[in-house]
Formats: sequence, C-alpha cells, structure tokens
Amino acid sequence: MARICSFCVLLIALQVAPVRASTGPRLIVRHDAADSQRVCSPHFSVRVTLVNGGDEPLLITRVRRSCPSCFVSRISQDRIEPGESAEFSMSGRRPREGAFEISAYIESNDEESPITQVRLDLEYRRAYAVDLSWEGREPTVHYPYESSLRLEQPPLGRPATLTAVVTSLTDQTIKDVAVLSDHFKATQVSSHGGTAEVTLASDLEGPGVYHDTLSLRINGTDMVTVPLRVVIYADYRVVEPMVCFSYVAEGSVVEATVRMEFAPGAAVWREFKVEAPEGMDRAVVVEDIAREGSRVDIKLRVDTKFLGGKGLRWVPLCVRGREDDEVAFVSLYGHVY
Repeated sequence: MARICSFCVLLIALQVAPVRASTGPRLIVRHDAADSQRVCSPHFSVRVTLVNGGDEPLLITRVRRSCPSCFVSRISQDRIEPGESAEFSMSGRRPREGAFEISAYIESNDEESPITQVRLDLEYRRAYAVDLSWEGREPTVHYPYESSLRLEQPPLGRPATLTAVVTSLTDQTIKDVAVLSDHFKATQVSSHGGTAEVTLASDLEGPGVYHDTLSLRINGTDMVTVPLRVVIYADYRVVEPMVCFSYVAEGSVVEATVRMEFAPGAAVWREFKVEAPEGMDRAVVVEDIAREGSRVDIKLRVDTKFLGGKGLRWVPLCVRGREDDEVAFVSLYGHVY
C-alpha cells in the first residue's frame, strides 16, 4: 500500500511540475564600436561578435555586407554552441572626413530573427598620426600620411618588438591607449600631453609575410586603425626597406644603394639580382656589389626617364639570390620634376 501511495505522489508531482520549454538558438550581436563611434583614421575595422544565447546550436548560414564602402571577413566558425561565440570584422577605407554608415546582414537558424542587421553610424575625423618602427630603428610607417603600410623585418637576433608613437593633431591630451590586434599586444603604454608611446610584443614567427590590423582605441572613444603587411626574414634583412632619392630632373641618372645584413653564422648569398616590374626594368641597373663580412651593398643606377613620367614615383624592387627561398623586397621612392 505504501508503494502505491509513493507512486501516486510521484505521478502527481510530475503532472504538476512545470516543463521547461526549449528556447532554441538565439543570436546576440555585440561589437567593439559601442563606445567608439568616431573613427580617426582613413581605414576602419570593427570587430563583430556573435553570441548564442539559446540552448541549441546556432548555425550562421551567411554574412553579407549591405554597404558599398565596407568589406566583411570570413566568420571564425559558422556553428556556435550554446554560450559560445564567433567573430567577423567589417572593414574598409573612408577617403573623406564626415559621417558614414556601415552595415551587414546575418542569416541564421534563429527562428525569431532569421535575418539580423548590424548597422553602425560612424564619423571619420582625422585627429591622430601614428609612427611605427621596430625597436631601435627609425619609423618606417607614418600613418595616415604614407600610402605604403609595409613593415619590414625586425632587427636580426632581437625579438619582434614594435613601437607605436601616437600624436594628437588637435592638441588633445592622450590619457590611455588600448590595442586590438591578432598578432600584437601592448606591453607598455606611456603618455605625455598629446603624445603616447606604445610598446607592442609580437607572436609572429618568421620567416613569412603576415597581414594584420592594428586598432588603437584612444581615451576610450577614438579609434585609429592601421592595416599592416609585415615581412619577416629568417637569416637576413634589408637595412633600409625604403630607398629614397631627392628631387631630380626627368631624364637624369641617380645612384642608390640597397644594404643587406646577414645574421652571424648565416650563409651570405652567392649572387644578387634586382628585379623591377615590367615596364620599369630598364630604369634600375646593378652597377656594383660590395661585400664586407655579413654586410652586402648593392649599388644601383636609376635612369629616371624610364620611371613613367614626372611626379612622385614608387618602384617596388625584388632582390633575389640563387636559391628559390632567397628573396627580399625593397621600395625605391623619389620625386621627379
């Protein structure tokens, strides 16, 4: 009799107890521009995070842009388990100052919102300049004034430590700089008035060519985004990746020197060839190669009449050795009048 009563009590409890209904997958959108509506560089990049707030897997079927001036990266994962997240970025370039809008549509199996729009109202105001350099060297990137954002290899035998000097163009006091990047993280930040110096440690392991976006959030409200192309060599480096010549008359011949250094104990290339793009290959001729220990100076003769006319001229050069993996990159830069 006692067993029958216990069974009845259990049956009644099961009938009375509420049944917890499944919420299914739920898409929650977050982005790092929530408190950074002002963009302070021509390039912009906003990281968007998709969180599954439901209790079933969230499937992202498509992410598409809806603005002509932006690009959407590939999502980190298209299946998001409950409580987990995925990321993608919206980036682009804004040539003129002023307000603008970027947006994207996210298609998923969220029944309540199968198509979700991400819309951000931003404003571009040029307010800061950034000088980037490997530790112990002169700045190689002056942003946003330089069009080339390529960073060559760090000094041989030293960690890949990068220094960013941020300068306010409006005399605003810089109190804090936060760093968002895939390959660089801030190890030290010091600021004084309208200038801040940020030391960045890198997890890059050479050799190779790496692409990254360095986003600097200044004073918690302003965002400066610098796209980077980082070239790291294993046993050698070009001392000055950008070889410049002064104002010269069209048709004149100038001399330039490309200096390469090899790590202690590393084999120096047996030969050196310099290649220029088609149409400019007659402009650059190797005159002499001087070797002194682990240092090699490649002396070039540049005929400006083959550089394509007057104005600011830029020639990407490739220095090759005898082996396939012996390659380095140099930029020839100057003004012809």
